[in-house]
Parts: sequence; C-alpha cells; structure tokens
Amino acid sequence: VEKVTYIGSNTHKHAVSFLQFPSHPCSSSYYFQLSSTKSRLQVDPSNHDVAAPGCCLTKLIGRIEGQLEEGNLPDLEDNLIPSTGCELGAEAQIRFLKAKLRVMQEELDAIGQECSKKDEENENFSSRLKEVEEERGRLQRAASLHQSQAEKYKLLSEEATRKSEDLQQKLPMLEKELENLKRAQKQAAATQSTTDIRLNRA
Repeated sequence: VEKVTYIGSNTHKHAVSFLQFPSHPCSSSYYFQLSSTKSRLQVDPSNHDVAAPGCCLTKLIGRIEGQLEEGNLPDLEDNLIPSTGCELGAEAQIRFLKAKLRVMQEELDAIGQECSKKDEENENFSSRLKEVEEERGRLQRAASLHQSQAEKYKLLSEEATRKSEDLQQKLPMLEKELENLKRAQKQAAATQSTTDIRLNRA
C-alpha cells in the first residue's frame, strides 16, 4: 500500500511516499522514499538487508548522516520514525533524532543567514534612500536659488527695457536740439567773421 503526503513549507514542499508491506515481518512499519530538489533519501524494500529488525532505521540514519556530511539538507517529517513493529533500540532512535535535529539546525542556520542577508540589503537600501533624499534636498535648494536669481535678472531686464524705451522717446527731441545748436553756432560764426572784417577795415 502506498501513501503519499507532502512535507515542508508552502514554497519548498517535498513528496514523501510511504510503502507498507503486509506480508513483511515488520508489517506495521512504513518504508519510505524522500524526494527533494537538493537530495534523495531512498529505502528500497527489495533490499534483503531491510528485512532484519532495526535495519530500516539504521540505514536511514546512515543515509541522513551521509547527506549532512555532503552539505545536503533532507526534509524530515515530525513523525518519521518507523512504528514499533521493528524492534528498535533506544540508541538507534537517539541517533535518528540527533540526525533530524541536525537537519533542523542546518535549516535554521540557513534561514538565519538569509534573514541577515535581507537585513543587510534593507540597510543598504535605507542608506541609498537617505543619500537620494539628501541629494533631492540639495537640488531643491539650488533650484530655489536659481529661481530667485532668474526673477532678479528678469526685474533688471524689465528696468533696462523701460530705460531704453524712454531714451528712444527722448532721442528725436535731443537730435532736434542738436540741430538747432549747430545752426546757432554757424550763425554766430558768420556774425563773428563779419565783425572781424569791419574791424580790420576801420
């Protein structure tokens, strides 16, 4: 009889197939196969060594410990120890629980490292955001200063334009006065010349 269940988190589920053999001497035990993206644990019911009481758990512990030495993390269910149909010693159960605890500790360490990495990324993002906010403040102050200077130059330009228009209006009058002064100067020069001639004759 095969029973399939899923263990692990929502994002890292692993299929576990439990195989029960009614005719097996350990008929109340479940022999299983763990499948994960990182590693595979297999207990083959066709292996004759499994028939001995306690062999299934011993081989399972050996495989788990071997995978841990290789850096793989098998996912284990809470109630994964075979039932008491196989006579298992307390030492074997302790070894299994220690191996399972080591798996959980490795997973906890990996989660802790991931959290530390995320915290570091958040700190970097916060620092970058602070720099961007400071830069935005500097740009806003510079823009305000440039705006004030632009308004000042605009007022100066408008004043210069008004003065230029006033001078343009006064220019014809000044040109007329200059022309009158030139005529008066010519007349004065002619009168002076006539006077000088008369004086010389006298």
